[in-house]
Amino acid sequence: MRIVEATSFGGPEVLRVREADDLAAGPGQVVVGVVAADVLSVEAQLRTGWGAEWSGARPPFAPGTGVAGRVLSAGEGVDPSWVGRRVATRVSGGYAEQALADVDGLIALPDELGFPEAAALLQVGAAAMSLIEAAELKPGSRVLVTGAGGGLGLVLVELAAAAGAEVTASATAVAKRQRAERLGAAHTEPKGAYDVVFDGVGGETGARAFELTAPGGRVFAYGVMEGSPPPSIPSSRRRVASPSSAWSRSSSPPSGSEPWRSGP
Repeated sequence: MRIVEATSFGGPEVLRVREADDLAAGPGQVVVGVVAADVLSVEAQLRTGWGAEWSGARPPFAPGTGVAGRVLSAGEGVDPSWVGRRVATRVSGGYAEQALADVDGLIALPDELGFPEAAALLQVGAAAMSLIEAAELKPGSRVLVTGAGGGLGLVLVELAAAAGAEVTASATAVAKRQRAERLGAAHTEPKGAYDVVFDGVGGETGARAFELTAPGGRVFAYGVMEGSPPPSIPSSRRRVASPSSAWSRSSSPPSGSEPWRSGP
């Protein structure tokens, strides 16, 4: 089989294809023939060497933490009926033609769901559901989603709109903002005071989002595409971002806030 490895820290140019032995399923495992692998923004950051002190990533390594495809073989103790089935699952080293997975982590796919869509939703879908549930949105809640053009951002826009929230989707590109509008965003120009902010960008963008949070509102910070947590959040109130991480806003947003846009 072929795998894609990061031969050193850096941009896409450090990725190389090489041949490797086919995989064999151990007890409780299956081998998945990979049709699609998810590509997470955090993995692209880790490939550059960002976060190496806590991620443990050391080149050479095969990125990829989620795949979709068909089960090729099953190990001892696994129901043989899994073989041939369409599945999605979390793995290690998913940038490959084959991946090992624990049978307990397999998700059987309905026929109407394509492999690319399943791989794309495998992790961002679960994260978005967790964030939406933690936010306890109510009909009419004013919600800001930064980085709304990304995979997680778009799912958050759609789920928040479905919950009856008035969603503002912030993204850099016109096409990304238009797609967010098609998924239910009411606005694309952040302005005013928001009951809930989903910040997937961090840095200065996250700081501006924090300042637009209404008194008593909540900020869920789950991404640092700009390289750091929002600098306006006091260090004593920062936590490692996760779907359940939130900061409460206690002061008023600035009056006459100017519209702004965020990435990616």
